[in-house]
Amino acid sequence: MSNPRSTPVPLSQWFSSARMSRYADHPAPEALYLWNTHLTKTYLADIEHVEVLLRNCIHNALTRRYGDRWFDDDRIPFNVAAKKNIRKAKRRAGGEGALPGKIIAELSFDFWRYLLSNHYQASIWPQVKRALKKPPDSRQQFEELVVIVYEMRNRCSHHESIVQQRDRAREVAHLDSVDNAIQEIAGFIDPHAATWIKNNSRVSALRAQRP
Repeated sequence: MSNPRSTPVPLSQWFSSARMSRYADHPAPEALYLWNTHLTKTYLADIEHVEVLLRNCIHNALTRRYGDRWFDDDRIPFNVAAKKNIRKAKRRAGGEGALPGKIIAELSFDFWRYLLSNHYQASIWPQVKRALKKPPDSRQQFEELVVIVYEMRNRCSHHESIVQQRDRAREVAHLDSVDNAIQEIAGFIDPHAATWIKNNSRVSALRAQRP
């Protein structure tokens, strides 16, 4: 029986030469490509924990101030994009009368990320800051960390490469910043949650296996 691995795998033909160009300089492009694929999916697991943790933190904080339908409260100066996201979430949840929990679950990460922007410095941020068990130095610090995780989530979700084959130092620095942001965000919300995420993460082990 012939060895199916004796013939080069046509990755560029299957996945496009432009996509595979990131791996071309590596002595084992297929192994690096598969490592990238597995690592992005592993990161998504950790990011999922942080996203839900953040979502629940903001929801609980705003519920204490504005009630469980805070997304309908005119005292919060939602911008056009946020109002659009809320309308879409309501439709997906079953309409205006849907339970708050169902609507909250339908709001995407970008909605929560932008609630931490300067636009909500006087309305939402004070409520969120009080809900954090370990407050950050500033809203800006917290937002910047969330942006790092948000952008990584988008890269992983859209199947983009996180490999920097021609600049390994840049790759390592970027992944380190993501790892740090995940832990910092979770730690601000609840240090015990941060420890749980770290203890159950496979990211470090997989990063160590880079071809």
